[in-house]
Amino acid sequence: MKRIASKKVAYKDQAEEYRQLAISWEASTEALLIVAIALIIGLAGGGVHCYEYQKCAEAQTCTNASRSRMADLSCSFTNYVDAQTDVLYGRGNGSYVALTRSVCAPGERLHINSVSDRTECAPYRSWPDALNHEIMSTGASTKHEEMCGAWIKAGDAIQEQTKYWSFYDTENANAAVRNAESNLYASARLSATDMGKFYTACTQAVLGGTGAIRSSAEVAYTYMKNGMGSVTSKQTALEAAGWLASHACDGPALVGMTVDAGMFKAKILRGTTFEAGDLTQSLFALGESVSFQNDAETANAAINANARTSPMATIAELEYLYEGATGRTDHNLVPLVYGVTPELDGLIWLTGQNRFAEANAYLHGVAATCAFALHGALDITSTADYLLRSTRPAAASLGRLRAPPQGEMLVHVDNETVLNASSITWSQIRAEPVGNPQKDCVALARFLFPDRIDAEHFGLMITDNLYNRLHEMTEILRASVKHVVEQNPTVSACFVDPPAVAAATQTTRIRLAGAPRNTWAGVVRDFPDGQLSSTDGPMLMAVKQAKAIFTDRTNILFADENVCTGPPIYPAMEANAYIYPGGDCTHVMLGVLRKPFADERYDNASLASRAGWVIAHELAHNSLVSTWNDAPVSSLLSRYTSNLYSEAIADVIGALAVIHAGYATATQVCHHVSQIWCARVPMGYTPNPSASHPGANQRGDLLCATLSDMGLM
Repeated sequence: MKRIASKKVAYKDQAEEYRQLAISWEASTEALLIVAIALIIGLAGGGVHCYEYQKCAEAQTCTNASRSRMADLSCSFTNYVDAQTDVLYGRGNGSYVALTRSVCAPGERLHINSVSDRTECAPYRSWPDALNHEIMSTGASTKHEEMCGAWIKAGDAIQEQTKYWSFYDTENANAAVRNAESNLYASARLSATDMGKFYTACTQAVLGGTGAIRSSAEVAYTYMKNGMGSVTSKQTALEAAGWLASHACDGPALVGMTVDAGMFKAKILRGTTFEAGDLTQSLFALGESVSFQNDAETANAAINANARTSPMATIAELEYLYEGATGRTDHNLVPLVYGVTPELDGLIWLTGQNRFAEANAYLHGVAATCAFALHGALDITSTADYLLRSTRPAAASLGRLRAPPQGEMLVHVDNETVLNASSITWSQIRAEPVGNPQKDCVALARFLFPDRIDAEHFGLMITDNLYNRLHEMTEILRASVKHVVEQNPTVSACFVDPPAVAAATQTTRIRLAGAPRNTWAGVVRDFPDGQLSSTDGPMLMAVKQAKAIFTDRTNILFADENVCTGPPIYPAMEANAYIYPGGDCTHVMLGVLRKPFADERYDNASLASRAGWVIAHELAHNSLVSTWNDAPVSSLLSRYTSNLYSEAIADVIGALAVIHAGYATATQVCHHVSQIWCARVPMGYTPNPSASHPGANQRGDLLCATLSDMGLM
């Protein structure tokens, strides 16, 4: 009986377990079913919502109301209603500021992108007082948080890179300027300038196909051959190499410029090592014979083999090359600096073996490669893998380097930087083909006409009123910097020779990138003129314009003129400024002459404490013309680490100059500088201990503390 009872209990427990499992399964199924139904209903509702958004957007009766509007990742929208309906239903939606800001962060507003036509959040730059009170955080513990705390806190939860309030939207702003600039010439019917003429020829060649592009290269090659002539001696070989270098060709040597004691000097530097087959590819494409191709390859192999074992070129040999580049023999007073030129040394060795036919074929191969330099950017059906890709510093255009990263502005320019900018070749600036003739040809126009492009950008960004105000303010601040250096005892004590520093501030010329020629901040000469013809084709136009730019720059050497007669070495729109210490010249780029740095509607305190402070800072860098007294400098700049002293003393003198000129109080200068240099930084961010510039958020904090130490706040 006990065994039977035990079985009954076991069966009963098992039945209960099955019943509980059934109940559990039914509950799980019911829950999953509810979730599935909710998901289906949600998707259906979302679909209906997106359908409604699409229809109202097409009818222009609503706008996307999401932070994801730029990527169209959301169907959230706000309806446009008439004023009467808004009175009934919208009065509680907030103030004008709240309504225009919508989903954007503090310091931003809804905006229609002029390039993409999308609605997006964009920086809100206030005026006439440039201080944006909306992004401030009253009572914060640091000055940068007080000036920018609300904007900083509205950043990404995990900040991956440093973003400055003044620069985080720079690329979008530059894109808007470039879009407006290209509309001035990117049409066959808008070809008033050489940029428009090149653009027209470029698009015609691309639309004509590979045959038209190759034919354009043939025309350019014929021009290069005729210009350098036949190689029958060492002298003619070197002159031919110089001719090629003057057209931005990659060859055995390059010709550039350096700066010394405020003057330019010519320098011949190392050229390009061509790999086996490089020259053959171009010579074949241009119809040269197999024997000529073989001679070029034989010469190239011999040059490479003997490049590092041959004697260095003599000054007399370098002068032959320079004469070939400039077409002038009156260079007695032009300083010519030696450089390491192994490929040129190899070419000289080859001519020393009387192998002139091979040297001739080699230089023709260089010319052919140069004639095809733009092939990869024009021929959208060809990868053009054999075309050279330079490892030299990145270039923006002929004579222009890519600018330093954001936040590293107000940099010094050394000889290496000047040299790299003055010796750019086609392999550094060739655009990647994107398959769009309009965009490709606009990009190439920017490469070829940097001076005219700078002028177009200036005209789009700087009004006549602002230009005139900057002129007046610059001269007042120039006098004020001089006064601070000579009369402020704390500053004057920092220098062994304060009068020398003060005198340099008065002779330093200010150049605003792209400023109208023959005006106070522009250069005094005409634009480089390549003497283009409608029958040239784009590749010949390119090399002729390169020659015009080279001649424009080297004429400065022959005229023995100051470095301020030269062009900026960065594109005009960059947020940068730099001085040639001892060269009586500073270049200020347009990126620090637009909002939030400058605007024609800014009041004097705002304009002087921002763009004016940048100009005064640059003038104050003439502190480098004197030896410093260590103890007074350490006392004045006690808030700064020693690696920052050069920038710090320019910051302080610039601020004191603005204050002395009566444009702003110390507190106003402190607030403006803090706001233009505040930034969102990654977690754990620390400034680079070896940097020459204060790190993110440091610039304003340190300057304000120093002004306070001086009893000015």
